[in-house]
Amino acid sequence: MPLPVVFLSIIFLNHSFAGAETAPVSLDDCFQAMESFVPAAPAAKPAVNSSPPPAGASQLDFSLPVFGRSERVALNDFKGEIVVLDFFAHWCEPCRKASPQIEEGIAHHYAGRGGNRSGIPVHVLGINVVDSAPEATARFVEETGLERVLDDPGGKVLELYKGSGLPLVVVVDLTGEVPRIAYESMGFKGVEALRTTIDAISNGASGCSSCLPAGAIATGASGGVATHDVSVGASVLASSDISLVDSSLEYKMRHLGTRITLSLQHGYTDLDFPGFPKNIVSPGPLKESHRKEHRFGAQATARFSVAPSLALTVGGGGGTGFADYRSLWIDEFYHQLDKSLIKYVDDNFPSPPGPRSSNYQDPDPWSANTSADLRWEYLPSCGFLTLSANYSASGGTPSYLEGDLIGGFKVENKVFYTPGAGVSLENILTKRLRSQLDAQVQKTTDREVRTSFKGSFNYALLDHLVCRTEFSYAHEDPGFDGWSAGAVLEKDWSNRWFLSLAARYYEDTGEILDTVPENASPPAVQTYQGALALRWQGASNSLKASVGPYFNRYLEEPSDPRRFLKLYEDRDWIYANLAYVHVF
Repeated sequence: MPLPVVFLSIIFLNHSFAGAETAPVSLDDCFQAMESFVPAAPAAKPAVNSSPPPAGASQLDFSLPVFGRSERVALNDFKGEIVVLDFFAHWCEPCRKASPQIEEGIAHHYAGRGGNRSGIPVHVLGINVVDSAPEATARFVEETGLERVLDDPGGKVLELYKGSGLPLVVVVDLTGEVPRIAYESMGFKGVEALRTTIDAISNGASGCSSCLPAGAIATGASGGVATHDVSVGASVLASSDISLVDSSLEYKMRHLGTRITLSLQHGYTDLDFPGFPKNIVSPGPLKESHRKEHRFGAQATARFSVAPSLALTVGGGGGTGFADYRSLWIDEFYHQLDKSLIKYVDDNFPSPPGPRSSNYQDPDPWSANTSADLRWEYLPSCGFLTLSANYSASGGTPSYLEGDLIGGFKVENKVFYTPGAGVSLENILTKRLRSQLDAQVQKTTDREVRTSFKGSFNYALLDHLVCRTEFSYAHEDPGFDGWSAGAVLEKDWSNRWFLSLAARYYEDTGEILDTVPENASPPAVQTYQGALALRWQGASNSLKASVGPYFNRYLEEPSDPRRFLKLYEDRDWIYANLAYVHVF
């Protein structure tokens, strides 16, 4: 038995996990989405400073501490100059693209030229709007190359400049009597757009965003440091008759608008087939047996920025081995049934037609997939539309059809192809509310079209308390309907420890499968799932562990209860997961 089983099965012995293939979304999906979402700053008071601004200043002025230090910097300190404000958060992917270009294309550009075309000094101030996770912010600052960073606790200055999304880029002209905004953009429109405004400022006369050339884009200025993530994880589900282990190794590289992900997966299924007495499913008995199977997979994706508001992701992968323990159980059933029929015929029909050869075929399951999606940022930092297409194929698992006693059952070998398409809409509705809606259409060989819909909402209840809800629905003729609903509540303690509590319910009317006989399809089922997760987040390392119960209740007996009643019996299970991530 592999090491992960030995490590965790001691804790989870005498429990099992089944039916996961019927549920379209796992709790791990919920946790992953939770970890990728950090609430925006809460609503702030109109004034930034606790005391009135000094004489000659405007309501645009502010005074903020330098990131990681006690000294403060005020906007009015740059009187007679030009300041570019780059509002960011460590979790903001568009910020990760914008900040290094602003630092390189604006701060370094004008520092090397002694100011703008009129000789007015130009400064860039990065403003961090997240008052938690300082290690993550420090990593963001290092990766993007920002040299001057201020802290905006609670997002007060962001509120002052009426920012509702990130990144927010503001050019403030301080050459006149009163500071004024020369340019403001929710979302990064490119370095050239900023330079056009900055170079137009002279002796207190500033440009404006309406003067920008249409379609202005970044010059491609490079900056920032590539980051690399390596993560390993394992999940274990074990019982007296079934043990499941899934492990993964994943590598991610991120640099500006490019992200590359490579992952390797390994699965291990260990099950005890119960056997059957004679005259139940065969004239002879089916022996008890033990089956061990491995599965391996690999996946790769690459995401590129093809335009300021467009990102293309392409990917593909494949694997070998049974996708789930249910298929393995059914394969072993027909393996033992074939042996039983051969022995019965040989023992009871010694005369011609003589010994019958085996009809069972050794399986060699495999799968392959490819996908592409195009993500459009139609509202800067607040609205995203994604169009996706995918194609997959699987085969190598024989299907067994009923036959006669002498000839045995019939065998079919098919390759199943599944093209699909989808659309996803993601929006930041308010500073505390984020939504995502997905619709998918798929068509598998010999099956009808399956349509599915999934929605999720992230809501920041408090500064350090976030709730994520999700729901889904799927339909396929003839007569398959499935739906689920779930919620995750996560609490942040000390900016390092995160505690999550999750619950989920799933129900369907009975799966439709053509890779096995119709009477092997699972009946209608209800599942209840819960989990408690603890995550530690350091500067370069994170560790997450989760554990929880899983209950399934079949609403009817399988169509052939003699054969599959033991497979589709109600079970109470426990699920556990352990994952580690290192960033370098």
